[in-house]
Amino acid sequence: MLVPSAQLADVQGYYLLAIGVSGWLPWVVIGLLVAGVLVANSRSAALVGAEVAVALGALTVLIVLAVAHALLPTAVPASVMPTEVLNLLYATVTTGLHDVASGLLTLGIVIALIAWVGGRSRTATRVRDGWDAATQAARRTRDGYGLDTGRFGHWLYAARVWVRVGVAAVAVLVLWANRPLNVFLIVFTVVIAALVLLLATLLWRTEPVTGDAPKTV
Repeated sequence: MLVPSAQLADVQGYYLLAIGVSGWLPWVVIGLLVAGVLVANSRSAALVGAEVAVALGALTVLIVLAVAHALLPTAVPASVMPTEVLNLLYATVTTGLHDVASGLLTLGIVIALIAWVGGRSRTATRVRDGWDAATQAARRTRDGYGLDTGRFGHWLYAARVWVRVGVAAVAVLVLWANRPLNVFLIVFTVVIAALVLLLATLLWRTEPVTGDAPKTV
């Protein structure tokens, strides 16, 4: 017996508490990090640092879980509990924490990369310049095939900041509604959001449509 019967109720209570906290703790951490970034002088650099810290913390948790799993047979020999039962018990207790840590690791890496690309470093500036050149060339090719997006494309370009904010807000809501976080959900949401933003960028029209300028009397 691993837990005396008199302490079984306490252990069950601690387990339920851990399950409940695991769904909210990542969002509390993210909220605190966002608050810290908002008051920082260089928000992009602060965001990169914060997300790298999140990723490293999550990686540390995953390493600790892996080491604990490897040492578990030594702590609880097969004479006390069969290995299959021990592994099943360990997986039951730690699966939620493992999934949350994996999700935070993925989310930290993704947000850190996005923040780095939006930063002021020379390499990030070159990446953005290359992206702009590639999308401009794609739009010229689009126009060459007679696929000019007209007034809609011009409006989309004028509202590009709000479009990005809207896509980001929807992505956050999707992640929030599907707690706890996991790697597949995060990667899937980020890929879909990136494809939507790419499509919006390719639909831009950076020049006003002929005839839009007000007429002078």
